[in-house]
Amino acid sequence: MDKTEVDLIETYYEQYCSYKSEIMFNYATDSFFDNIESISFCKEVINKIVVEHPIEDAVFEEDLKTEWFSYYNNLINKGHEYYLAYCIQAYKYLRKKKDPFEKYYDIILWVRESNTSTNDQRFFKTDFVRPIIDYILNSYKKESHIIHLIKRYCERIERFREFDNNNIKSERDLQKHFAKYLFDSGHDFYKEVDTCNGQLDFCILNNDEYLSSWQCDNGQYIVEVKMYRDQQQIKNGMVQLSAYLRQCQSHGCLLIYTREELEFVNVPENIVVLTAYVGEKQPSKRTNKISIDFKE
Repeated sequence: MDKTEVDLIETYYEQYCSYKSEIMFNYATDSFFDNIESISFCKEVINKIVVEHPIEDAVFEEDLKTEWFSYYNNLINKGHEYYLAYCIQAYKYLRKKKDPFEKYYDIILWVRESNTSTNDQRFFKTDFVRPIIDYILNSYKKESHIIHLIKRYCERIERFREFDNNNIKSERDLQKHFAKYLFDSGHDFYKEVDTCNGQLDFCILNNDEYLSSWQCDNGQYIVEVKMYRDQQQIKNGMVQLSAYLRQCQSHGCLLIYTREELEFVNVPENIVVLTAYVGEKQPSKRTNKISIDFKE
């Protein structure tokens, strides 16, 4: 996802909030969520939180038979992500099961201003829908911060020529250099993490809490480090990283140290490929690009 899509999400939400019709309320809400889930990053974030906190339809069937305050405290005490997962799945349940003329805000009663409120439609949009959108945008901002961090690292290497042909002995040396940069930048991370698919290079913690377990979990960003030798080696690295991300249900970066000018085609949506140039040529002299197609 990029800045254009962030702006598009906000545009969709502004349009949604501008609709006032009670009769068309459910239709407008469904159209809004369809638009949001048409953006791949949004769909991934929504699917991820639902997979992590699955809720059976029977739970909603039971909750809707009782007064909302009888389950609301238990709901919010399970944490913000669980609450959002509940909201998303409650909406999907209502969309599947309920009369389209029975307004969502007449069923989701805990977002009312009061029992006699006439602003139920507005409060549904601001207090039920908006937190879901904020969660998606915050997920993007956290990931964008880490991508920016790695880009700055690549720029620093090239600008200050921190490597030459003699002081790169192995990928392990590169990993140590990148680890020192993360540490000096104040970021917590795990290095050389064992998984059932092998040993990944870095899990960068992408949230506000330090996780006590090494396991890949919500809020972690995976980085795999490679020193470019040939195209097949980089393609194999992409296959390796993709396997880690499927296991971790995460996003990641393939960080390539190279003495060649590289370009990339058909990069998977959940992966960013960045290069750190460690050669001796000035930018104006790097005229020949090696193109790597990840679908070939």
